[in-house]
Amino acid sequence: MNNSRGLLYPALHKFYNALSSLEKFEKGTNFFDNISYFDNFFSEYRNVTFVLQKSLSHTEFKATYENFRDEYLVNNVCRWLIDKRNEVLKQQPFDLEKRIVITIYSEQDPVSLPELIFTIDNDVEYSTIIESLRKTFIDTKQLEVMFSAEFSFYENGHIEDLYDNLISGINHMDSFLKAMREVLNEDCELSNELAKKIEQLNFSRVPKNMLFIDDYVFYCKKNRFERASRVELRVDSDKTKSPIENFNKLYPEGDLYDKFELMHLVIFQMQKNYYPPA
Repeated sequence: MNNSRGLLYPALHKFYNALSSLEKFEKGTNFFDNISYFDNFFSEYRNVTFVLQKSLSHTEFKATYENFRDEYLVNNVCRWLIDKRNEVLKQQPFDLEKRIVITIYSEQDPVSLPELIFTIDNDVEYSTIIESLRKTFIDTKQLEVMFSAEFSFYENGHIEDLYDNLISGINHMDSFLKAMREVLNEDCELSNELAKKIEQLNFSRVPKNMLFIDDYVFYCKKNRFERASRVELRVDSDKTKSPIENFNKLYPEGDLYDKFELMHLVIFQMQKNYYPPA
């Protein structure tokens, strides 16, 4: 094993830095922290190609870099990520918007309450939202009420789901770096270790609904909330379920049949390990 730093090492480290910022993101965390994590992600994501250009500047791989860059990174999502990097560095922190939908389940059809929309200007504690449901549930006179809280995040004033854009950008960059790594064919211990650490990060591997949906039950007689963790059993743990029209955006590699087959993987979900909300 070669202990010297390979040409791809700086780019892999920047990509790892970007993804590590998203690992700190939590849906119920205050806006200050989450905005900081997104700002760091945008900055380090853009730095991946900056440092790789420098690494390859005096090598025969410059043309290869440009070809793969055009193939994997020249698209609307990656352009948006670059624009956000420039904005958060030179103008203002990322303007984050959070939306929450409470859905109540019963023997009949589920009922979704009006969507709650928050920015850094009007945010409230997540626990306060859940607590506000207590009297309503007690008044139902039921033994228990099951409900979920589903989060989604956007750039304030825009309709594109932030998670979808992030995952798309991550997958494009990951494909780009894997293509470069195959061509460079380096025996670099640091690069190999970083590649393994990147594969182990959760944000881009955990299914979206497990990241952004909390399931609860309220026991009316006990006047007590309990929150459930989610377990999702899938044939391929590295693939998330997505509408087929989004697959070319989210997963640039693979043919249409593979994507169609993946979309129809049977997903079994259940609840376990109830514990009180923090």
